[in-house]
Amino acid sequence: MIRVAIVEDNEQERDELIGMLNAYQEKNNTHFSMDIFSDGFAFLDAKKLNYDIIFMDIMMPGINGMDASRQLRKIDPEALLIFTTSLAQYAIEGYEVDALDFIVKPIDETKLSQVLERASERLNHKKRQEVILHIQSSIFVRIAIDDIIYIQAEEHMLTYVTVKERYEVWNSLTSAYSALPNAQFFRLSRSVVINLAFVKGLSKDNVVMKDGTVFPLPRGGKRQFIQAMDGYFNL
Repeated sequence: MIRVAIVEDNEQERDELIGMLNAYQEKNNTHFSMDIFSDGFAFLDAKKLNYDIIFMDIMMPGINGMDASRQLRKIDPEALLIFTTSLAQYAIEGYEVDALDFIVKPIDETKLSQVLERASERLNHKKRQEVILHIQSSIFVRIAIDDIIYIQAEEHMLTYVTVKERYEVWNSLTSAYSALPNAQFFRLSRSVVINLAFVKGLSKDNVVMKDGTVFPLPRGGKRQFIQAMDGYFNL
């Protein structure tokens, strides 16, 4: 499911874009969840802002799309921004907020499809490099997979320990592990998944991580762990 926000004050143009997106879904077997906002303030006040793709009109009342995008980037530097406007001279400003593309109105369906193909490729690449954690009811954070040192479970509470911060989420360790590349991550025990890139070494029957954390190897697990390390370093 690709999460899409449409920020557009013109109802007719908004409906036309929705129709094109629905047609693209059917043709390409893609699934969008779409949230609609009539202006930039409504979008920023939604406090959901965990979208994959944002279609942002530039000329809107209250706060224009460019200023709304500047505010967005303080919260989410990763969402794919696609500007829609009848004023082509704003295209250069799009670089300031790392816009994926710029579509001049009236929107051409072929152009839209080309932009969505680029967006899909970018999203597929990102999904291989990061995970999204649902911290609270309306708060999500994206973390780079390579930054995860280990994940530790206590009942259904998971603690993600990364190079920058610790995050606690409600989830099962099995589900969390399945979202990670198996060659890089190893399930050390029922309650611990480690990133093999952060393993410092073995001390007797303990795995020592580069951050100083020590995990005991489960009985009979040493051979399996060494095989996992050999497989990782021979990728």
